[in-house]
Amino acid sequence: MAFDHGPHRTVIADFLGAIRNGREPEVNGRSALNAQRLIDAIVESSRTGATQHTD
Repeated sequence: MAFDHGPHRTVIADFLGAIRNGREPEVNGRSALNAQRLIDAIVESSRTGATQHTD
């Protein structure tokens, strides 16, 4: 499957800009972890048919 890396380039560019300019990146580790937890819950719900809860 082809995968568009454009969104990742944008996040990486923002992260580098944050380092250079001493600011917080738009997407930090906490928000990325929350997104991954949501994705995992969606996949698990699809697999089992059961409602999944995220913290």
